Amino acid sequence: MDLTDGQLNFVIKAGAGYAIPSLQFSEAGDFTLAGLGTGNTKVTVASAFFIDVLKVDGLAINPLSLSANMTYSPNLNGQFNLSTDAGVGTIWNGALNFNLNSALAANGISFLNGATEIRVNLDNTLLATSETGSVAYIAKKDFKGFAITGASVPEPSVMALGLLGVAALSLRARSARR
Repeated sequence: MDLTDGQLNFVIKAGAGYAIPSLQFSEAGDFTLAGLGTGNTKVTVASAFFIDVLKVDGLAINPLSLSANMTYSPNLNGQFNLSTDAGVGTIWNGALNFNLNSALAANGISFLNGATEIRVNLDNTLLATSETGSVAYIAKKDFKGFAITGASVPEPSVMALGLLGVAALSLRARSARR
């Protein structure tokens, strides 16, 4: 049996007037299951996400702890068996879409823009077990990291300052042409 386990921890902070409405993670790799054996030759990939919402609309809150597991293809649970998934260099993919705004609402936390600071802990595990006369191998080859998805709308005051800046630049450009 071979087990690889790793953790990645990081904090995401939204810029002033912005929020983090949802997150998207993806990863991919390959596995090999070959030889003679039974259902005891298998490989597994698992990615558990633990997300703590620390601030909402720029204000600290009692941390809201959330968790989710990545789903995989070709098998949703990330478990592949010699008897059903034999092959060399077979590709697996994992994905997780996590809607923070929905999680805030489901936990009774009111917000204007949404989460503005979160802490993410990713626990990633790869497991390969084989029996005599068989081979089991699994590897992660790609982690897309994360993408912040959804509309992150600036507060009206930030937008007003931006519009004033654009107006000032256009007036200055007009004055310079005269």
